[in-house]
Amino acid sequence: MKTLILAGAGHGHIQILSKLQNMKLENLKVLVITNFDRQFYSGMLPGYINESFTIEDVSFKVKDYCKNENIELIFDKIIEIDSRENKVRTLKDEYHFDYLCMNLGSASIEHFGPPTKDLHYVKPIYGFKELKDIGDGIKDLMIVGGGASGIEIALAYRSKYNNLNITLVDKNKELLLKFNKRSRKIASKLLEKRKIKTVLNTKITNIKENTAHFEGGKIHFDKALVSTGVTGVNVKYSGLEVDENNFVKVDGKLFASENILAMGDMVCLKDFPHTPKAGVFAIRMTPILVNNVFSLIEGKNDYKTYIPQETYLQIINTSDNKAIMSYGPFAMHNRFALKFKNKIDTNYMKGEVLKFV
Repeated sequence: MKTLILAGAGHGHIQILSKLQNMKLENLKVLVITNFDRQFYSGMLPGYINESFTIEDVSFKVKDYCKNENIELIFDKIIEIDSRENKVRTLKDEYHFDYLCMNLGSASIEHFGPPTKDLHYVKPIYGFKELKDIGDGIKDLMIVGGGASGIEIALAYRSKYNNLNITLVDKNKELLLKFNKRSRKIASKLLEKRKIKTVLNTKITNIKENTAHFEGGKIHFDKALVSTGVTGVNVKYSGLEVDENNFVKVDGKLFASENILAMGDMVCLKDFPHTPKAGVFAIRMTPILVNNVFSLIEGKNDYKTYIPQETYLQIINTSDNKAIMSYGPFAMHNRFALKFKNKIDTNYMKGEVLKFV
């Protein structure tokens, strides 16, 4: 009997498990190794905070996809992937595999110490539930990161807490560097209108006892959220090629080696190493991954190739029943944009990928 290990329970793996549920796995044992019982979709976090969506809308219970008798769910933290010995090592044990698929996500590239009740990291997204209600008695909220995620979260909290003092801090001179000028202008005006303070060109150097320090000053907070760029998760990849940020290098078919595949934010595409870590790319990778995993375990050699699009859709939920939609040099802020985003997100949660995304 062969063993397939699914390392992590990201959305690509949920789709694989959906197909496996009703199959007779006479010659295949599947191990799902994850350290969290729910899989959340970060693209729906703003809607979850502003209460447009419930926890059931934005997440899966992993055990619901592991009911086939040949699928075993293991709650443990992965610390090493060893491609030379075909083993996954966790805090408690180690497991041999014939085939391995990884969907481990990413972590915050800015790190100010371990998470606490007052300091949260948006990546990895295991603390999703704790982000919905920031707690009574909180007056000053600081968000580190002026990209799409940071702005969405700031606007979501503003829609929920009128009297909250929100400060958005970014090390760059402008917000939304990966968006076009029109989008930046719309976002800046929205933040000003909704009384969210922006502190730009300011790099937080350290955080101690509810105070963020930077060169020449400091910011006090009751609660802080870090939503900056991402790096690879803290896993050792023995025998696999990784880049300087511990992202696993994969080819166009999402193979890291002849029997190991990976997808999502955790990968660096060898042919397209500068592909942004944006949700739309993970969405597009998912059907490629699912096809290629089954092609591998069934010995069909019928692999598909993933090619990232050069221009891609970007949508920011502004928590006012509208969203900013950006594509190439164009941008708009209206209700249609939010409806379109919600359509994409809800379809993805159903395992469907809109072809024009």
